[in-house]
Amino acid sequence: MAEILEFKPNPFNGAVVDSSELPNDPNDFDGRLAASMEQWSADGYLTIWLNIPKAKSALIPKAIDRGFDFHHTGDDYILLTCR
Repeated sequence: MAEILEFKPNPFNGAVVDSSELPNDPNDFDGRLAASMEQWSADGYLTIWLNIPKAKSALIPKAIDRGFDFHHTGDDYILLTCR
């Protein structure tokens, strides 16, 4: 099984992914995201918050394929959520 992504819980039972630790490779990210989502679901987290910096925008399609939705964007990032 792939290593899960670094995250911190928030006060609302959500998992907030550490964007500074995201892998650069989309396929590595996809495997780790799948493993993370499985683990976080088993642990009872209700929402995943995923901030992807512009420099790693190649990861966005992998997150969308795993059920993430756009929440909002800034000049140099996009925030996605999955419930």
